[in-house]
Amino acid sequence: MNKICLIGSNGFIAKNFLTQQYLNKYNITSINKKNYNKKIKNIKNTDILLHFAGTNRSEKKKDFEESNIKLIKNISKIINKKKNTIIIYLSTNKINEKSIYGKTKKLGEKLLVEFCKKNKKTLYIYRLPNIFGKWSKPFYNSVVSTFCYSIMNNIKYKNNAPNKVIKIAYIGDLVNSINKILKKKNHPPNISFVDDFKTYPISLKNLESKIISFKELRYKKNFDIFKSNLSRKLYSTYASYFDKNNFFHIIKNNQDDRGRFSEFFKSTNLGQISALTIKPNKIRGSHYHHYKTEKFLIISGSFQITYFDISNKNKKFTKKFNNKKSFVIETIPGYYHEIKNIGKHEICILIWSNEIYNPLKPDTFRFNEKI
Repeated sequence: MNKICLIGSNGFIAKNFLTQQYLNKYNITSINKKNYNKKIKNIKNTDILLHFAGTNRSEKKKDFEESNIKLIKNISKIINKKKNTIIIYLSTNKINEKSIYGKTKKLGEKLLVEFCKKNKKTLYIYRLPNIFGKWSKPFYNSVVSTFCYSIMNNIKYKNNAPNKVIKIAYIGDLVNSINKILKKKNHPPNISFVDDFKTYPISLKNLESKIISFKELRYKKNFDIFKSNLSRKLYSTYASYFDKNNFFHIIKNNQDDRGRFSEFFKSTNLGQISALTIKPNKIRGSHYHHYKTEKFLIISGSFQITYFDISNKNKKFTKKFNNKKSFVIETIPGYYHEIKNIGKHEICILIWSNEIYNPLKPDTFRFNEKI
């Protein structure tokens, strides 16, 4: 079993990495500030060293020097120089900036490269942009998490540079990239810079706008905002900041003596998803559409559906179904349709339609003759 030592195990990148199921085949030692003195010696003969530690925000210059420079010097003294240890180091794309963070990370990276060259180690370096995802800290290491947390909780903040374009990357993509390295069979001594994960350039104004749209999603129910992979990844991050009391919310419920109806999902390109119930011996539908089509997924219950071609009165037919199998019912343009509950219990139906319901142009018509 390969031995892995991970320095910086309390950070949000490490937390996302360590929760993967496949890692149970490794013997992992997690090292953080609390257990550093006790466990740092474990890196001496480790097979793989994951150096995820670092300080990117502090009021004290000493904190940057301790985490970003001195720690690497200590690693160089302890690690077995005769063994080809695989080292994965998380650096930053800010190493050429004049900030204390950029300067200390640049020097730390330089020291590690020199050590690995001299001692024939395998070193993989990630010069990371702004990483976002679940468990990142608002007001600390991710502008995405700061926006998500603030917008969700109505906390005032300032977007001082709305037109500034930054690069961001999703934690899941970074973790997948690290996994690829760990799964490689051969690691010849070499210094490699890794950039095989997706990055997204985005202005702070557009980033803020996307996250605001997530908050509006609960009452607008328009899922067009999820057209891009970036939007889906950002929403996953946004959702991770929900307070437990906000894990659920109520949507509008239209109810009469026949049952209930609720709209759940709307998309200009993908249509609409709604939920419908029908009480025993009650009928829903009883109309036709000229252009709209629907798919009814019957979740439970026994029912009878009746179709009627409005252009030909002779084309009427009825079919019965029970709840032993799940059925999808198609509604056809130009066909009157109605569903009757013929069982003893309420029917539950999930409905997809190919367009969003527009009350001004409903494309829903009652048939004025008995069938």
